Amino acid sequence: MENYKYILFTKRTLLLLLLLIILIFPVLSQETDLPELVSNLDKGMALLENGDYPGAEEAFRNILEEDSNNDDAAVGLGRAVIYQDRLDEAYEIFNKAAESFNSPDAWFFKGYIQYKRGNKEQAREDYLKAIESGYSYFDAWFNIGHIYYYEDEYLEAESWFRKALDRDQNFASSWYYLGLCKYRQDLDAYYEFAKTIELDPSYMMAYVYRGALLDRVKEYQRAVADYTKAVELDPDYAWGYFYLGKDLERIDRSAEAVENFDKAVSLGLINARVYDGLAGSFWSLKKYDKAAEYYDKAVEQAPDSAWVYNNRGYFYKQNWQRKNYVKAIEDFKMAIHLDPEWATPYNYLGFTYNVLRKYKEAIAPLREAVRLAPDWKIGRASCRERV
Repeated sequence: MENYKYILFTKRTLLLLLLLIILIFPVLSQETDLPELVSNLDKGMALLENGDYPGAEEAFRNILEEDSNNDDAAVGLGRAVIYQDRLDEAYEIFNKAAESFNSPDAWFFKGYIQYKRGNKEQAREDYLKAIESGYSYFDAWFNIGHIYYYEDEYLEAESWFRKALDRDQNFASSWYYLGLCKYRQDLDAYYEFAKTIELDPSYMMAYVYRGALLDRVKEYQRAVADYTKAVELDPDYAWGYFYLGKDLERIDRSAEAVENFDKAVSLGLINARVYDGLAGSFWSLKKYDKAAEYYDKAVEQAPDSAWVYNNRGYFYKQNWQRKNYVKAIEDFKMAIHLDPEWATPYNYLGFTYNVLRKYKEAIAPLREAVRLAPDWKIGRASCRERV
């Protein structure tokens, strides 16, 4: 009897199981494609990460043929296309994904394409929509800061770079651009550039700007070390050799300064500042003919700049071996003509007249120097003496 009950129970159980299979089979059959879709998505992502963009594109298109509402596949397809430099096609894909699914990634990449096209205002709007729709990676905040930075809105840019750092403290460029914002506002950004270098010791421009900050406080030896590192990292960075040359001259290493200025010129940096640097270094080396040659070249490069005439005039006024007061006076007058609000050439002109004992002629430029720079005690005392 017990065996009969057991057999009856077993038969009933089997019947119930059979009925259950019959009922759920259609549902199961509808889901048979799900593992395949997931597999294709993983495959597409793997191909994308490995740089096989055509393969990733094919995988994502296959998914979208089966499921046109798969937002992950749509964004993946857009990425695969954009990495093949088909910006217009990628933009249409991201635009559809953004409008259809409000996909944060789609909004972000829309902004990226707009930025590459030069549409910075639209890019900023798309990045903001990405953030509003849930985008969480730091780069949206960083890119908005980048836009503000190149619009010279340094304070606003600074706030966005700080927000980027709130989300990722280890992205060197966030520290670098935060430092640039502070540097442009004449603030101390030494920590930011040092942090950039700590995170990425190969970040060449961080050394350059840290060197510039050290120049501000006349730490020329330390600045030389940073500029030296910069040109080691990028031997073709002409401005690095120029900055290095300027500081080598400041610490009386004039021969090395000349070598670096020459290197800058050989790399195509041909301008008044480099030639003026060469002139000053040759003057220090007592190569007066070469100094005069390069002061002339500086004037040729920037004939409308007051400072080149002022510097050449000072050379002719001060240098005993090449003293030429007539040329000095001409240069100081030209500097004054080009920049009437600059006190220095008035001061030098007045002293040149003093040396020539032309005291009446000295009074007017010295008075003007005192008016423009009241703290210049030497010029004021000389002016009072001649009056």
